[in-house]
Amino acid sequence: MHMNTPTMSPTEEPVSLDSETQKLLAALERDRRRVQDDQDAIRTQEQNLREYEARLRALQEEIDRLRPRQSAGGSASGLGGHGMSGSSSDPVLPAGWEKLHRARELLEAEQAHLRDDRMAVHDREAAVKSREEVVTLREKQLAEREAVLAAGAKPSAARADQMSSLAKLTRTPFHLARLVLRG
Repeated sequence: MHMNTPTMSPTEEPVSLDSETQKLLAALERDRRRVQDDQDAIRTQEQNLREYEARLRALQEEIDRLRPRQSAGGSASGLGGHGMSGSSSDPVLPAGWEKLHRARELLEAEQAHLRDDRMAVHDREAAVKSREEVVTLREKQLAEREAVLAAGAKPSAARADQMSSLAKLTRTPFHLARLVLRG
């Protein structure tokens, strides 16, 4: 993600951020790192799931290779060796099916966890994005305030000079009258 930093022209002084904005930026950066770490963990988990799925597929292929031999051996059921109620003379086949069903359950559970993790990461990204928008808005407001203060400081000094000359102009007749009356 891209961090918005205030840009400066060569004639501007650097904009100092208040402590609240700095804290928000630090929190935003921590959240970005956390999201990145979560994404890396999810990628690793996805790779592990892909490897696990490949092992399951290999196991299924092995079972499929063994099945024609079992069905050729005279399986009486209409399942053709697909179910656990097939040939009872081979104890390996029901154990293999049990392993397959258990592996399928584990795969589905892992897929559900992965889906939940993806949704959590999506929610975190949305929260980080909204925080980033808030920080950007505050930076803009801060820049506007600083610009108003910088622009307002120069005219106020000129107004003070005008006020003092106006004050001098109105005070002079009274000052002269005091001098005449006293002296």
